[in-house]
Amino acid sequence: MQLKDRIVIKIESVAFGGEGVGRVDNFVVFVPFAAPEDELEVEIVQLKKKFARGKILQIVKPSPVRISPLCCYYENCGGCCYQHLNYEYQLEIKKKQVEEVFRKIGKIVTPSIGKTIAASNVYNYRGKAELHSLITSSGCKIGFLDVSGGEIVDIERCEIMEETINDKLRILRLNKQQLRNNDARLTIWSGLLADQKGTVTRVVRGKTFLVHRGGFFQANLYLTDQLVDEVCRLAMSKEINILIDAYCGSGLFSIFLAPYAQSIVGIEISEKSVKYAQINAENADVKNVRFIQGKVENVLPG
Repeated sequence: MQLKDRIVIKIESVAFGGEGVGRVDNFVVFVPFAAPEDELEVEIVQLKKKFARGKILQIVKPSPVRISPLCCYYENCGGCCYQHLNYEYQLEIKKKQVEEVFRKIGKIVTPSIGKTIAASNVYNYRGKAELHSLITSSGCKIGFLDVSGGEIVDIERCEIMEETINDKLRILRLNKQQLRNNDARLTIWSGLLADQKGTVTRVVRGKTFLVHRGGFFQANLYLTDQLVDEVCRLAMSKEINILIDAYCGSGLFSIFLAPYAQSIVGIEISEKSVKYAQINAENADVKNVRFIQGKVENVLPG
């Protein structure tokens, strides 16, 4: 096999990160945007000692789980890698990938992984967008990095973002003078969320959480409540003395888990997120939680 060779290959599975996996004479070939049981004509674009990477030239026979992606930037924009697979199969491969992580990294031979919980919204579910902007001699680009990671894909809208983010993106594109810095990072949250201090508000199961504008919060607007419920359900199964919330962000799980443990320690690398976590705990009247700023791997040994 050589670079620029054209071969026909059948895809066997999908690897972590979304690339299809096939074999030619027992030599592994990774193919982005491929689906299991696809029969493809591909061009070899990268050749290593133990694997190659191919680019799809033609779909000879499509997989039964292959669908047409909704996004018009798909396969160029590097933000998504599963839109060509039906949602039911996406849930299957994500479960398999979690099992594989427990086997390879955790050395657990037969990990017990529950059924993947489906989201009610397959599109328009993300509550935060982190975009790039670039001012050029011919205008301005606003979007995500392409699949190579080297160029910005100029986008009008993102199909997985909640619609108020797309509304803000349209306004930003009309008022490009707001973009003062070249190659700037833009963070846009859904809803009417940002005040003058850069604080974002999220409500989960009736509790209000304040989040730093540059901080982390669960991205899926339609699964966060269920995620909290599931974590609390698991915590109820036994008596807990000390519970550690590793990389706790603004304290979401720490606060909801407070009734199920004698003491909770939240560890978070971001100093600003720790301050917000402390405020959220005070607002929720939670007394048995304390937060430590630092890397989990440095804090835990102490």
